[in-house]
Amino acid sequence: MVIRFLSDLFGENTYIIKKGLDVFVIDPGKGTFERIKKHGGKNFWILLTHSHVDHIFELSYFAKANLFFNESVDFVNNPRSNLSLYFPMKPLELDSFNILNEKNLLDGFEVIKTPGHTPGSVCFLYMKKYLFTGDTLFSDSIGRTDLPGGSEEKLLESLKLLKGLLEKNPELEVFPGHGSPAKAVNILRQNPYLKGL
Repeated sequence: MVIRFLSDLFGENTYIIKKGLDVFVIDPGKGTFERIKKHGGKNFWILLTHSHVDHIFELSYFAKANLFFNESVDFVNNPRSNLSLYFPMKPLELDSFNILNEKNLLDGFEVIKTPGHTPGSVCFLYMKKYLFTGDTLFSDSIGRTDLPGGSEEKLLESLKLLKGLLEKNPELEVFPGHGSPAKAVNILRQNPYLKGL
């Protein structure tokens, strides 16, 4: 089961999946640490769709956890790139995490590289049933490209890739970084940005 809650500050979606003693946290926004105490668990796996401040605001609270991200370390750490320059976020110390790559993520997760919103944006496909799209694709819109590292050309290519995935899997549950989750078939019907791709 996927648990969703909104960040206290940014209206960003944080997602939690609990599987035995393993707790997967996708994009730990503000308020994550307090809320996650309610769900127990022993082993924490933090997955970032990208490294903007609203999606990593409480990352530093999870030191020693297993962490996956696809941005360059410089991008994640840079307050101008991750936009934390404008918010009181605790400094990141990435060397305090167990940094993962695609090969040592737990079974069930597939990484789909979708650059455009940021250089290292990714989506996570879980159990072939749930797709976490970060700020690449929303239910009725798409991510912006006017922030550091954004690329409209790359975003369009990523959206074409995701559109193909949604068309092949109309019952896929899509969980975006902002806004409401929706089924793939509904996103294809209602998202105007996918129409001409």
